[in-house]
Amino acid sequence: MLLLDRHIILRFLGNFALLFTLLFVFAISIDVVVQFDEFVEAAELVAERDGRWVPVVFVEGVLDFHGPRIFQFYAFMVGLVGVAAAGFTLVQMHRSRELVAIMAAGVPLHRIAAAIIAAQVGLVLLQLVDQELILPRLATKLNRVHDRVLQPGVETFEVPLARDARGALLFASSIDPNAGTATSLLVLRRGETGVA
Repeated sequence: MLLLDRHIILRFLGNFALLFTLLFVFAISIDVVVQFDEFVEAAELVAERDGRWVPVVFVEGVLDFHGPRIFQFYAFMVGLVGVAAAGFTLVQMHRSRELVAIMAAGVPLHRIAAAIIAAQVGLVLLQLVDQELILPRLATKLNRVHDRVLQPGVETFEVPLARDARGALLFASSIDPNAGTATSLLVLRRGETGVA
């Protein structure tokens, strides 16, 4: 039975990787086409400053800007791509008559569903690690706008009301992560009755 499970899981993960890659490349290509001017301007600036070839710097700019976004894309799309990969896996097995052979061998089809669900649970656990450990470290790169291509991070950004570990509400009109400063910082602490 482990051979069958391994075969189904590997086929599912292959379909998942293929669909995820296609969707990510499609999303990147749309963004690069729409924001082509921003990428070219940044590449020309860096190429002129460093004496490098513009097309190489352009590709580096696209990879620098969209590279960290693969983790964000994974966090958003793991469920949808997992369902599509399960569908493609089952359709492939149906077309090649593997499902009939599995039933003829006396193995219930629930076994196939269990293998696919186990693989999807593994992908969701990977999403948890991605969301809790990787994405917070990439926050400054993910908050960049297209004007900041090939630059280290965001300059400033607004922080809407956010709750800290002690339950206080924080608001800042802008935060500069490079300098470690916040302007117009407002901290609201609530009393026992809930009034600030």
